[in-house]
Amino acid sequence: MTDNNLVMAAAASIFLPYMISAVILVSIAIYIAINKQTREICLLHKEFKGILYFQLFFQMVSLIYGNWMGVLGGFAFMLAAILGIFQYHVMTAELYEKSLSVMCIFSCFSTVYALAEQAMISGGYLHYERVCSIFFYPNYFATISATVVLISTYKLLTRQGNPYIFCTAIVMNLINIYLSQSMFGWVEVLAGISVMFFVLRYYRLLASFVGAALIGIALILVINPDVIPRISQANLTLSMRFQIWRDAILYVKEAPLFGKGTMTYAYNTLQTGKIVPHSHNMMLESLLNYGILGSAVLVGAVAKYLVSVIKRCYYQGDIRITSLILGVTGAALVHGITDITLMWLQTLPLFVFLLAGAGVFEKSAAEEDSIYEKIPGYMVQKVAPVIVYCKKSCDSSKELLINKENIKERASA
Repeated sequence: MTDNNLVMAAAASIFLPYMISAVILVSIAIYIAINKQTREICLLHKEFKGILYFQLFFQMVSLIYGNWMGVLGGFAFMLAAILGIFQYHVMTAELYEKSLSVMCIFSCFSTVYALAEQAMISGGYLHYERVCSIFFYPNYFATISATVVLISTYKLLTRQGNPYIFCTAIVMNLINIYLSQSMFGWVEVLAGISVMFFVLRYYRLLASFVGAALIGIALILVINPDVIPRISQANLTLSMRFQIWRDAILYVKEAPLFGKGTMTYAYNTLQTGKIVPHSHNMMLESLLNYGILGSAVLVGAVAKYLVSVIKRCYYQGDIRITSLILGVTGAALVHGITDITLMWLQTLPLFVFLLAGAGVFEKSAAEEDSIYEKIPGYMVQKVAPVIVYCKKSCDSSKELLINKENIKERASA
């Protein structure tokens, strides 16, 4: 039960059948919470107590409104936070990249299952149209497949591992998106890859990719729109979304400051006899669950995280892992306009794992700060984006003659 093994087990279990995946992920999160050593790792995180208090407060809000689904949902989100914080603290570059490779390989097995499921649907043995493979619902299947496409593209762009493996993973997961018949799965791929091209400074490739995508979409719409699954049902899908959003706004007005706790929309619709799991819009869902004040706290926390990643990207010049984090985040935000596929026991842990890659940055910074202790007689000054090693120079009073003010001049000399 080493830290690395826990992280690897959590990453691999995402691509198992959802009931097995749930048991493994929940067990790992509970183990982290009750084991003294792993619990202390979480407690070291300065934001952990804030997350804990935030969730406990809205657990109370759920109880006040009789929202028992919110109590259960809040507990699940707390376990996801524990898992994510633990991964953030133990994450290394090697562990992160190895786990990503495992995800790409494991995702191919879901394609085999999906093809078999499609064959059974076509043969009339299953009485539904859209394939969901091992992920319970087609849109969850599409989101996970789109995310794996982004991971595989990241591996190719950064020239890591065997390119044939990642090309195969891309093809297999594009097949998954097609079989799931999710229109927004394609949007996630387009948005995420575009962000990665931009962050990695492949501007010509970005222009070519966006141009080719627009031309391809235009040709499909003109020649045969049915090539895109369910495109003919777009008007019906949008009208249903608008009705859901109208209902959600009415529910927000009932408790505008603090909401009614997690899973408010699902609980409210359950009272009408037909449950809808969420409001199909990330911002509306936040307002329903946590109100204006709670949503402001969440937006602030997300903004703080993204600012730290962007600073690492543009000021420290670390564009490799940041490209994947920003690409996946961009894809999730775009998809979050019309759906919330992250509210599932496999999609959320996958997203949390990818965000935990930022933990690699802290270790890099700690290593940089401790270098001077390993080189006797030298002092270290960081002049972004490089680290300068200067021989210690002292006068008779043993005071350093090189300081932060003149380090750049001395370095250039």
